[in-house]
Amino acid sequence: MSGWTHRICGECYGKKHPERMPVRVLGDPGGVCCFCGKDAGGGIFVRADPRTINCKGKGPEHEDSEP
Repeated sequence: MSGWTHRICGECYGKKHPERMPVRVLGDPGGVCCFCGKDAGGGIFVRADPRTINCKGKGPEHEDSEP
């Protein structure tokens, strides 16, 4: 996953976009939320500058990212 594409849990998504329903990727096995570090539940992704969030574009969610 790109360093600018981030997995996000439903709770963080709701805080970031309270007026919108998330679109989920079917068949996503889930992983860690790049914003809060908890289980993301699977399927919701957002674009964000990695310098502005907890994961910094690094970690298991971004293993195959370019530097």
